[in-house]
Amino acid sequence: MCAATLDRMAIDAISMSKHVNPLALAGGVAMNRFLWNCAHRKPAFAAAAATVLILAAVLPATAQSRRPDTRTMTCGEVQSLINQRGAVVMSTGQHTFDRYVANRNFCQHGEVLERDYVPARDNDRCYVQRCAIDLQFERF
Repeated sequence: MCAATLDRMAIDAISMSKHVNPLALAGGVAMNRFLWNCAHRKPAFAAAAATVLILAAVLPATAQSRRPDTRTMTCGEVQSLINQRGAVVMSTGQHTFDRYVANRNFCQHGEVLERDYVPARDNDRCYVQRCAIDLQFERF
């Protein structure tokens, strides 16, 4: 019964206006109405639905907040990740991190590639590249 109410509200939200984002309405207003309408019928269901919504909003943010750590990967994995993404900010220690790049295309104007070595799980000196300020460019 409550699921049918949600479907009907989502359809109403979509047909309300062409200028309003129907997904925002269906996800926000319709969900609030849905929880309100179903709360008096099934309190446990409403609490579970609210918990799922909160977890869905929180979990993706925490999953994306961590940087890859070079110390937990092999040297090949570090180099592969940099080549796949082009540029990656990676942790190299407990309080250290830097941005490593695949090639010069990922550096800004006035920067050059600089050779660097990071600690990896299987190698203490894993070769990577990072962007550094070109000293010749800075003089002018």
